[in-house]
Amino acid sequence: MQDRFQEFLNDYGSTTKRFKEISKNNVVEVLFSGVTNNNFQRIVSIFLDNISIMVAISETNITNATFLQILQDSANNPIGEKLFESSSGIKRINMQISTISLQQITNQVIYEYLHQLGYNIQQVFYIRKSQFILNNEFMQLTEYILPSLLNLLQ
Repeated sequence: MQDRFQEFLNDYGSTTKRFKEISKNNVVEVLFSGVTNNNFQRIVSIFLDNISIMVAISETNITNATFLQILQDSANNPIGEKLFESSSGIKRINMQISTISLQQITNQVIYEYLHQLGYNIQQVFYIRKSQFILNNEFMQLTEYILPSLLNLLQ
Protein backbone atom coordinates (compact mmCIF):
# COMPACT_ATOMS: atom_id res chain seq x y z
CA MET A 1 0.00 0.00 0.00
CA GLN A 2 1.22 3.48 -0.85
CA ASP A 3 2.45 5.69 2.01
CA ARG A 4 0.08 8.48 0.94
CA PHE A 5 -2.90 6.13 1.07
CA GLN A 6 -1.81 4.70 4.45
CA GLU A 7 -1.49 8.27 5.75
CA PHE A 8 -5.00 9.05 4.46
CA LEU A 9 -6.50 5.95 6.10
CA ASN A 10 -4.98 6.71 9.51
CA ASP A 11 -5.79 10.44 9.56
CA TYR A 12 -8.15 11.38 12.40
CA GLY A 13 -8.63 14.81 10.83
CA SER A 14 -11.16 16.07 8.33
CA THR A 15 -11.63 13.89 5.26
CA THR A 16 -13.44 16.84 3.66
CA LYS A 17 -10.32 18.99 4.08
CA ARG A 18 -8.12 16.25 2.61
CA PHE A 19 -10.39 15.93 -0.42
CA LYS A 20 -10.29 19.69 -1.01
CA GLU A 21 -6.48 19.48 -1.01
CA ILE A 22 -6.62 16.78 -3.70
CA SER A 23 -9.16 18.47 -5.98
CA LYS A 24 -11.24 21.62 -6.20
CA ASN A 25 -13.95 19.57 -7.96
CA ASN A 26 -15.73 17.98 -4.95
CA VAL A 27 -19.34 16.82 -5.10
CA VAL A 28 -21.47 15.05 -2.50
CA GLU A 29 -24.45 13.09 -3.82
CA VAL A 30 -26.99 12.02 -1.20
CA LEU A 31 -28.13 8.43 -1.80
CA PHE A 32 -30.38 8.24 1.27
CA SER A 33 -31.32 10.55 4.13
CA GLY A 34 -33.91 9.59 6.72
CA VAL A 35 -34.91 7.72 9.86
CA THR A 36 -34.50 3.96 10.18
CA ASN A 37 -35.18 2.24 13.53
CA ASN A 38 -34.75 5.40 15.67
CA ASN A 39 -31.49 6.24 13.86
CA PHE A 40 -31.08 9.03 11.37
CA GLN A 41 -28.96 7.81 8.44
CA ARG A 42 -27.30 9.80 5.72
CA ILE A 43 -25.65 7.83 2.93
CA VAL A 44 -23.58 9.73 0.39
CA SER A 45 -21.29 9.17 -2.54
CA ILE A 46 -18.34 11.52 -2.70
CA PHE A 47 -16.92 12.49 -6.07
CA LEU A 48 -13.57 14.05 -6.90
CA ASP A 49 -13.10 15.18 -10.50
CA ASN A 50 -16.42 13.50 -11.41
CA ILE A 51 -15.24 10.09 -10.12
CA SER A 52 -16.94 8.38 -7.18
CA ILE A 53 -14.16 7.76 -4.66
CA MET A 54 -16.05 7.00 -1.45
CA VAL A 55 -19.43 5.96 -0.14
CA ALA A 56 -20.13 6.92 3.45
CA ILE A 57 -22.91 6.35 5.93
CA SER A 58 -23.33 8.62 8.93
CA GLU A 59 -25.82 7.57 11.56
CA THR A 60 -26.96 8.80 14.95
CA ASN A 61 -29.82 8.10 17.29
CA ILE A 62 -32.64 10.60 16.84
CA THR A 63 -32.13 11.67 20.48
CA ASN A 64 -28.62 13.02 19.67
CA ALA A 65 -29.74 16.57 18.89
CA THR A 66 -26.37 17.97 17.76
CA PHE A 67 -25.52 15.21 15.30
CA LEU A 68 -29.12 14.92 14.14
CA GLN A 69 -29.08 18.65 13.28
CA ILE A 70 -25.76 18.35 11.43
CA LEU A 71 -26.98 15.41 9.34
CA GLN A 72 -30.41 16.86 8.59
CA ASP A 73 -29.01 20.27 7.60
CA SER A 74 -26.22 18.96 5.37
CA ALA A 75 -28.14 18.54 2.11
CA ASN A 76 -25.43 18.03 -0.57
CA ASN A 77 -22.68 19.53 1.59
CA PRO A 78 -19.93 17.54 3.31
CA ILE A 79 -20.48 17.13 7.06
CA GLY A 80 -16.75 17.43 7.81
CA GLU A 81 -16.94 21.21 7.84
CA LYS A 82 -19.35 21.08 10.83
CA LEU A 83 -17.72 18.13 12.60
CA PHE A 84 -14.23 19.64 12.53
CA GLU A 85 -15.19 23.26 13.18
CA SER A 86 -12.74 24.36 15.88
CA SER A 87 -15.51 25.58 18.21
CA SER A 88 -17.68 22.44 17.85
CA GLY A 89 -16.06 20.40 20.64
CA ILE A 90 -16.69 17.25 18.58
CA LYS A 91 -13.98 14.57 18.63
CA ARG A 92 -13.33 11.60 16.36
CA ILE A 93 -12.54 8.39 18.27
CA ASN A 94 -12.21 4.61 17.89
CA MET A 95 -11.16 4.58 14.25
CA GLN A 96 -10.92 1.06 12.84
CA ILE A 97 -9.68 0.13 9.38
CA SER A 98 -10.41 -3.19 7.69
CA THR A 99 -11.53 -4.61 4.38
CA ILE A 100 -14.90 -5.85 3.20
CA SER A 101 -16.13 -7.48 0.02
CA LEU A 102 -19.22 -6.24 -1.77
CA GLN A 103 -21.04 -9.48 -0.94
CA GLN A 104 -20.50 -8.78 2.81
CA ILE A 105 -22.11 -5.32 2.70
CA THR A 106 -25.51 -5.59 4.38
CA ASN A 107 -26.75 -2.03 3.77
CA GLN A 108 -28.98 -2.39 0.69
CA VAL A 109 -28.52 1.21 -0.52
CA ILE A 110 -24.72 0.93 -0.45
CA TYR A 111 -24.70 -2.57 -1.91
CA GLU A 112 -26.92 -1.60 -4.84
CA TYR A 113 -25.03 1.64 -5.51
CA LEU A 114 -21.65 -0.12 -5.66
CA HIS A 115 -23.15 -2.84 -7.84
CA GLN A 116 -24.50 -0.15 -10.21
CA LEU A 117 -20.98 1.32 -10.41
CA GLY A 118 -19.92 -2.02 -11.88
CA TYR A 119 -18.20 -3.67 -8.93
CA ASN A 120 -18.68 -7.43 -8.69
CA ILE A 121 -19.52 -9.25 -5.46
CA GLN A 122 -15.89 -10.33 -4.99
CA GLN A 123 -14.57 -6.73 -5.06
CA VAL A 124 -12.81 -5.81 -1.81
CA PHE A 125 -12.97 -2.29 -0.37
CA TYR A 126 -11.16 -0.64 2.48
CA ILE A 127 -13.62 0.34 5.18
CA ARG A 128 -12.96 2.90 7.89
CA LYS A 129 -15.28 3.13 10.88
CA SER A 130 -15.11 5.83 13.50
CA GLN A 131 -17.27 7.53 16.07
CA PHE A 132 -17.76 11.20 16.71
CA ILE A 133 -18.61 12.29 20.24
CA LEU A 134 -19.86 15.43 21.92
CA ASN A 135 -20.68 15.12 25.61
CA ASN A 136 -23.03 12.08 25.74
CA GLU A 137 -23.93 12.16 22.03
CA PHE A 138 -22.49 9.80 19.43
CA MET A 139 -22.47 9.53 15.66
CA GLN A 140 -21.10 6.52 13.76
CA LEU A 141 -19.34 7.11 10.43
CA THR A 142 -18.55 4.24 8.09
CA GLU A 143 -16.56 5.04 4.96
CA TYR A 144 -16.23 2.63 2.04
CA ILE A 145 -13.11 3.65 0.14
CA LEU A 146 -13.34 2.89 -3.54
CA PRO A 147 -10.36 1.77 -5.66
CA SER A 148 -10.58 5.05 -7.60
CA LEU A 149 -9.34 6.91 -4.48
CA LEU A 150 -6.28 4.67 -4.31
CA ASN A 151 -5.55 5.62 -7.91
CA LEU A 152 -5.83 9.34 -7.10
CA LEU A 153 -3.49 9.06 -4.13
CA GLN A 154 -0.74 7.19 -6.00
